[in-house]
Amino acid sequence: MQAREKKLALILGGAVAVWFVLPVLEGWFLQPVTQREGLLAVAQSQLDDREAQLNELHIARARLRDWQYECLPPNPLTAQREYQEWLMKLAAMSGFQNPIATLGRRTPRGATYVQVPVTIEADVTLEQLSRFLYQCERVALLHRIDSIDVNSPQSDGNPLLKVTLTAIGLSLPNAEERRYLFPRTALTAELTPEGTTIEVQPPERFPQVTGFQVRLGQELATVTRLEDTTWTLQRGAEQTVAGIYPAGTVVELFPIDRDHTATFEHYASLIENSPFTKPAPLLEYNPEFAALSETVILRGTPWEAKLTVTGWDPAGGTPQFNFIDEPPSGLQLNAESGQLNWDPSADVASQEYEVQVRAESPIKPQQAIETTFTLSVRDPNLPPTFGEIEPVTAYSGRPFTFSLTATDSGANENAIAYSLTGDVPEGVKIDETTGDLSWTPPITLELGEYPIEVTATDAGEPPQSSSTTVSINVVEDSALHTYYVGYFDEDGQPEAFLYNRATNERTIAHPGEQIVVADIDAEVAHITPEHLELTIGSRTFHLSLGESLRQLLLVRQEAPSNDAEDK
Repeated sequence: MQAREKKLALILGGAVAVWFVLPVLEGWFLQPVTQREGLLAVAQSQLDDREAQLNELHIARARLRDWQYECLPPNPLTAQREYQEWLMKLAAMSGFQNPIATLGRRTPRGATYVQVPVTIEADVTLEQLSRFLYQCERVALLHRIDSIDVNSPQSDGNPLLKVTLTAIGLSLPNAEERRYLFPRTALTAELTPEGTTIEVQPPERFPQVTGFQVRLGQELATVTRLEDTTWTLQRGAEQTVAGIYPAGTVVELFPIDRDHTATFEHYASLIENSPFTKPAPLLEYNPEFAALSETVILRGTPWEAKLTVTGWDPAGGTPQFNFIDEPPSGLQLNAESGQLNWDPSADVASQEYEVQVRAESPIKPQQAIETTFTLSVRDPNLPPTFGEIEPVTAYSGRPFTFSLTATDSGANENAIAYSLTGDVPEGVKIDETTGDLSWTPPITLELGEYPIEVTATDAGEPPQSSSTTVSINVVEDSALHTYYVGYFDEDGQPEAFLYNRATNERTIAHPGEQIVVADIDAEVAHITPEHLELTIGSRTFHLSLGESLRQLLLVRQEAPSNDAEDK
């Protein structure tokens, strides 16, 4: 064999050897590496999934924090009061006429949230309704418009629509406790319609950057500069009218939903092409004053309202307002906006005042109307107050009574009506006149502490309420399970054996000793093999062998002495 052939044979043999040996080497060295790479890929996939889950959890937590900040106050009564008040102020700012608010029934959804419905009925134009819905949409508040019922009395012109709408806000029990729906402060100096700088009391929970909006009366303003308690405003935001505000006027945050990008112009097409009216060939204007939303002024609470004219011919320009006769002391009227402000001093008597006002066109003198409205100044009606209430004990299956008393704190003592509020256990009742609470806890009821919320409402104007909580600790009725089971006489000294079947406890009693079981506090008078004689106050009872303490039989009752107390 030639040298060249030998080389070819060696190369061929080496290739065949590699062909057979390579899988073995791969199994020894490469397969563990491949397995490790597969495990690493699975671990990386699991890590990616876990990071995605953590990211979703962080997003959910952030969303929950936003909801807790944007929800109604956690206290259901505070949430109901503040939400109704805010909606009524928004309705007045939008121009609603004759608004009437009705509180719906709060609906808890487990321990997650409580629905707080408020229904408003009013007469509105389509534009006024649109402004109300626009403000409800843009505010950073956990609520929604649940239903709207609109009736148009006619199809011509721009009629007042009969609107009934229901808004529902959500109260989260884990949110931060607060007294008001939105953060508030107050002016420390008067603000004129031309003013752009305000001094406020030290604010709390307000944004620390500019660009947020606040509400003063029925005006919205944008804060453009912050210097501690000195703020610079852009007045009359969202087409509201700048007014005059005395020192002490509430400045309330109007938080804007950061995801809301629409403007009121989005409602323009709806207003111009109203589904409730048909185009009229000619417009007839019949101007008249709209009724004031609130005509009762409580002393010590600054009052504000806005004169509104409907049916005004826009060709006459914006109406100018003024008093016809001398107004009551301190009552102010802004001629441009029709804004009324009054904080009656102590010199102003608590009575009704007739006020005459006039609205006239600065362009067309013949376009003028007058009206008279009545304002009532009243002293504030304070809510009733409860005294301190200690926790009380009730026994399972036994009738329980407890008397609560609330005192009217107002200037006049009004009748007080008592009611149960919140979650009330089955069978709990209260006398609405006397405040007597009664309950027989069912034997099947789980033992433990039950808080009962009681509300006292006076008959003042307007009615005021306050609530307190009675903590009732329901415990086992030991007397029901404690039996007279045995008699023993040791050296002429009788002994009675009492046995509690529920706790497996035994008590040995002797004549003259006191036994206290549940609500029974008795003295052992006499012991026989057949019965046990007990005295409670002036009454004498027999307890037969084998009977429980709840089977005491009254055998006689002595007339109590003057200084004795019948237990």
